Amino acid sequence: MNSSLNKIGPKMMIQMKKIFIISILIIGIILFSGCTDEDYNQLPDPNIDDPIAEPAINTTFDNTIGMEFVLIPAGNFYMGSPSDEEGRLINEGPVHEVQITQAFYMGKYEVTQEEWIEIMGVSPSLLKDDRLPAESISWNQIQEFITKLNERENTNKYRLPSEAEWEYAARAGTTTRYSFGDDELELDDYAWYSDNKKGSHPVGQKLPNPWGLYDMHGNVWEVVQDGFHDNYNNAPLDGSVWETVNRNFISRGGSWDNDANLLRSASRHRNEPGDRNFLTGFRIVRDV
Repeated sequence: MNSSLNKIGPKMMIQMKKIFIISILIIGIILFSGCTDEDYNQLPDPNIDDPIAEPAINTTFDNTIGMEFVLIPAGNFYMGSPSDEEGRLINEGPVHEVQITQAFYMGKYEVTQEEWIEIMGVSPSLLKDDRLPAESISWNQIQEFITKLNERENTNKYRLPSEAEWEYAARAGTTTRYSFGDDELELDDYAWYSDNKKGSHPVGQKLPNPWGLYDMHGNVWEVVQDGFHDNYNNAPLDGSVWETVNRNFISRGGSWDNDANLLRSASRHRNEPGDRNFLTGFRIVRDV
């Protein structure tokens, strides 16, 4: 037999290999042609190892009138100020853990007069400029603005933040007096307040907090949805709105006319339902 193989030349060996390969291919085609569409659909897809992932949520959102929003992630934080915090007021305690269960979009800036006019037609603000925050508006007028904005955007997702959501967004993962730390000497980089400005200022001129929100400290007080309580005893722990029988409402963040102490992340202020002044504006959120 060895002598027979020795008589086969190299060219003959190559031809035999080609014939063998072609035969294998023909057999494969014949076998595969017997696979039905149903059988084919049941074949495993080598490119799919895991179930299809949920689409990612955008980290920013702009609406049709140009309002810009930043995604605030769900998470836990400690609301209020500890008893040893410099400048602390009694209505800022007790400190309690709050769980924000749902992410939400928060306005990157305070609502401006330009945005107010776009929805409401005319601005009641005392200090006039398109990029200044809307002010001199009552809690009820703010609710009307939100209703009309929802109608304009064909949704029901716009609203005022709860007090817990506001503080959670203002702190942006910090536990210090301000979102940038404890030293109020740094406040000039982040806020318009009594030491550097008389009158409100166009939004977004100072540095943002760690989550990209501007003017959370200073410029104008920002109204939230909650009614005012003297302390946090029995406050909801899920970040929801805490209503009251009376309609005294809360504003947060301090203003251009306040000293550094009132611009702390935990600082809170009570307003009467009909209050309208040039120190108070608002910022809105949008549900995801």
